[in-house]
Amino acid sequence: GSTTSGGEAPQRFITFFGVKFMLAEAVLTLGVPGNARQLFEEGIRASLSKVGVATADANTYVAARLAAY
Repeated sequence: GSTTSGGEAPQRFITFFGVKFMLAEAVLTLGVPGNARQLFEEGIRASLSKVGVATADANTYVAARLAAY
């Protein structure tokens, strides 16, 4: 059988952007290798994209969040 899913469940167990946020936190708190700032940004952008936020608005939001980072 197939080992992949088409994402047809009524609610996703875990999302791509959720994974990015969890990885960023793991880098900061557990010493996992990676770039927490980059992972955090990727999570924000993926989340905003998922709900249809315009790129220009996403860029403004990301810049503000990363300035506070």
